[in-house]
Amino acid sequence: MNSYKTSSFLQLAGKELTDFVVPVFTTETIASSVLKGGKTLARKALKGRLRPDGDTVAAFSRVAKGRGKVGQRVLMKVLQEARTTGFTVEDAVYLVGRHPNSRYVDAAKGFVYKGFVFRGDKRGPKEIFDQGFRLRTEIKDLNEVNGFRGGFGGAKDALDIDGRGISTSPFVMAEDGTGADVYGRARGYYTYLVDARELEGYDLYKNAALERFRSTYGYGTDEAVRQAVLSHPRPLEVNYGTDIPPEKIVGAFDKEGRYHPNPAYKAPELEGVPAAQSARAEARVATLERIADFLERPGQWNDEAGDFAPAAIARALNRQIEIRDYPFEGHRWYLEARGQTSERPISIVYSSRHYDAYIKGRRVAIPPDGDCLFRAVLAGIHETSEISDDAVRELRRLAAQDIRTHPEDYEAFLA
Repeated sequence: MNSYKTSSFLQLAGKELTDFVVPVFTTETIASSVLKGGKTLARKALKGRLRPDGDTVAAFSRVAKGRGKVGQRVLMKVLQEARTTGFTVEDAVYLVGRHPNSRYVDAAKGFVYKGFVFRGDKRGPKEIFDQGFRLRTEIKDLNEVNGFRGGFGGAKDALDIDGRGISTSPFVMAEDGTGADVYGRARGYYTYLVDARELEGYDLYKNAALERFRSTYGYGTDEAVRQAVLSHPRPLEVNYGTDIPPEKIVGAFDKEGRYHPNPAYKAPELEGVPAAQSARAEARVATLERIADFLERPGQWNDEAGDFAPAAIARALNRQIEIRDYPFEGHRWYLEARGQTSERPISIVYSSRHYDAYIKGRRVAIPPDGDCLFRAVLAGIHETSEISDDAVRELRRLAAQDIRTHPEDYEAFLA
């Protein structure tokens, strides 16, 4: 039994075949794909993108260029995606890293954070991309912004003690409900991603604890630092005492989850990258968006939709789909769910560019109306051929949304 993750239709000796890949690659499955005429698909699969975890990308952000060419290439690829509308909140979190942290610098600055951060703001991208984030009051003393005075975490305006500075967070939304989204998308505003790797941001909560242990309890520096770290292990709020210029703002996410890249953003790693390389990335995203738009339209179908729709449906529903190749008994292919699931596979039948349902061991006819794949899947779920047009529209929407949300999963199958 072969296990596959997406689909493409091939021509072999003038005869249409259905070959569902990317396989879970072993020597046997690669050979099987080639023997079936799947050379092109196998090649695409092997070119598929490898996604590192957040800690890995964060490490790449911190190291010097000489640390390794592979690390730099991965970081550059993620930063290049940040120039396109296909960049997602998940991509931004990869850049920040799964466990962002600050470090103790000295007695005056306390704990300092350098890295990517988020900021919630009601102002739109046009204004912020043009002006950046500017201080609203002159900072005359470092203690006004570093957290030593306390009084933050809800200051009524920028003139309050430690209400000054530019507040950010490495967390877009933490499990306890904190993060930049609280002041951004959760209020119907915008959540911005900032490349602050070259700026000094002050870990407000940790610094407040540091000063309390030093001044109130009389701890020495080493013990005060240790206690501050234990009290606030995460840098929930990072404050900047300088303007954040437009070229440091990567982009913005709106309340609908759409990403707006900042044309003025300048990542040091991308200086000198050929414009053609960035243009190719933008073209891939535009192609996937066009495919997603097409999939959302009821009654629409073509070979390109057939390449993407089966895998997108399986991933969007998080259900494995079994495709039976009729009339060749025993020929079955499996489209994998996005994650682990205990649900039974959804069975459908493919024959001559048409899909039918497979319910309780029987092939059930589905009308050839351009929506047959979607109706067949829904019929398999509900065990009835009576499927409403509204249900078809919703499944099309979910499939299209999966392509928009996870474009990296579909890039390998672009021609």
